[in-house]
Amino acid sequence: MKAFSTLFDRLTVTPKPENQIAILRDYLAQTPDPERGFALAALAGTLNLRATRPALIRALMEPRSDAKLFDMSLDYVGDLAETVSLLWPAAQTNHAAPSLSEIVAAVRETPKAEMPEMIARWLDACEPAGRWALLKLLTGGLSVGMPSRRLKAAVAALSDRLAVDDIEAVWHGLEPPYAALFNWVENRGPRPDTEGFPNFHPVMLGTTVETPESLDGQGFVAEYKWTGARVQWVQRDGQTRLYSRAGDDLSRAFPDLLAGFDPYPVAPVILLHLSQILKFRDGFQEATFHHGYIGLGILIAFFITAQTISHVFNLCLPA
Repeated sequence: MKAFSTLFDRLTVTPKPENQIAILRDYLAQTPDPERGFALAALAGTLNLRATRPALIRALMEPRSDAKLFDMSLDYVGDLAETVSLLWPAAQTNHAAPSLSEIVAAVRETPKAEMPEMIARWLDACEPAGRWALLKLLTGGLSVGMPSRRLKAAVAALSDRLAVDDIEAVWHGLEPPYAALFNWVENRGPRPDTEGFPNFHPVMLGTTVETPESLDGQGFVAEYKWTGARVQWVQRDGQTRLYSRAGDDLSRAFPDLLAGFDPYPVAPVILLHLSQILKFRDGFQEATFHHGYIGLGILIAFFITAQTISHVFNLCLPA
């Protein structure tokens, strides 16, 4: 836990993206499995632990701190985890600070009635920085403000042959602690098998380039720039996911687009009248982008390749 809390603290106070990537890359290179996988999941928000209610943390503090002092400290600090981590009294204990792996296993297996005693034991064994990270993790407030693509860039940095797009192509089909991912990245195993899963497809972003002498369409891939929140709707083998342009899974935020949205009946007709068709080679075969408008302020890019049965729609929800 100490190594993770140190990582958490360093990432929180490090402003430059390239420095954050370097810090996380070094941690991943030096930390064994499954600890590093759970750390990566905690930073990415994919750990899915049973949340601990703030009321339980407050109840643990009642016999350990004066009530007025606690309320005044919380009012001044403004954060429950930080307040408790600083006020928690030092205790004599033979227990070592828990590892992330221990925390994940214990939270998933420990009965609810035994959670207060277990959390108190962990807090006794940790230093203030470790208590803060632990409480943030347990209450669901752990965040360092790193976009998920930056986390994947740190994973890709472990390899001299993979790029961040390679990591994104399999990321959402994997689960913590990402053993198969690290084996692949470190050349100890094959590419993880995510066949049949609706994975994210990196979208084109605006890039400033020098105007070439001619634009004959050969060797170029183009996409319209729409105003609004860009999301990607992916369906494969009966499964559907919705992603942000950065590759974050937004499926739970837009359930209506997963359950009730069916672009297939209308897309070909509307695109026939409003589209510009651009053909390019995606590394394996020729693919086709159709651009058009699907009504209600939703703009759509329809992408199908003959090699797969996945269907990817890049939507632009009006701002």
